[in-house]
Amino acid sequence: MAFVEVFALLLKRIDIMKESMDVRPLFSSLFRTLNVRQLEPLMRLIDFNIINLSSDPRSLANFESMVQIARYDVQMCLIDMIRPCVLDIARDKNGNNALQSLIILHNGASDFLVNTMANNITSLSHHPYASFVIQKCLHLGSKRNVLFIIFELSTTGLVSLLYQRFGNYVLQSVVRRLSVLNAEQCRELISEILSRRNELETHDSARKVVKTCDYVLKKM
Repeated sequence: MAFVEVFALLLKRIDIMKESMDVRPLFSSLFRTLNVRQLEPLMRLIDFNIINLSSDPRSLANFESMVQIARYDVQMCLIDMIRPCVLDIARDKNGNNALQSLIILHNGASDFLVNTMANNITSLSHHPYASFVIQKCLHLGSKRNVLFIIFELSTTGLVSLLYQRFGNYVLQSVVRRLSVLNAEQCRELISEILSRRNELETHDSARKVVKTCDYVLKKM
C-alpha cells in the first residue's frame, strides 16, 4: 500500500488504533519521518478522540509507541493532547502502563508530563495504579523529575506515606533513588524513619519501608 493511501486510511479510520493487529510498524514509519505540520491532520483526529482512545488498551499501546519513536516536536504535541486527561489515564488499569513509558523519556516531553501532574503527586501515590507511574519516574526518570516529585511529596508529608498501602512503595522508591542522587539527604530521611522503628514494626506497610531503609543504609 502506498504511503499516501496509508495516511488516508488513518485519517478516515481513527479506530485503526483499536485494531487487534500491531500497527506500531506503520506508526513508526509515519512518526519518525514526518514533522508536526505534515502530521497535523492525523494529530487533530487523535486529539478529537483522545478520551475515547485512552480507555482502550490497544489504542494506548499504539499511542505510547507513537510518542516514543516520534520526533521531539511531535512528542511535545502528542503529550499536550493527553494533558487534560493525564490524571485519569494515570489512574486507569491500562493507561498507567503507557504513562510509565512516557515519563522516562528524559527530555522536555517527560518534564511536561510530570509538570502536568503537579499538585497531585501525593494523591496519585496513594492510588493502586497511579502509584506505579510515580514509582517508575522515581526509579528511571530524569534527576529533574525525580527531585520535582520528591519536593512535592515533602511539602505534603513524605513520611505520611509510611502507612499507605500503595504509598509505602513510593516512599521505598524515594529512599532508593535518593541514595544515588543525594546521599546526605537520604541518610536524613532514613534517620527520621528509623527513629520510629518500634512503632513502624507493628504496621505491615511501614515495616516494608523500614526493611528497605536498613538495606539501603547498609549499602551506602
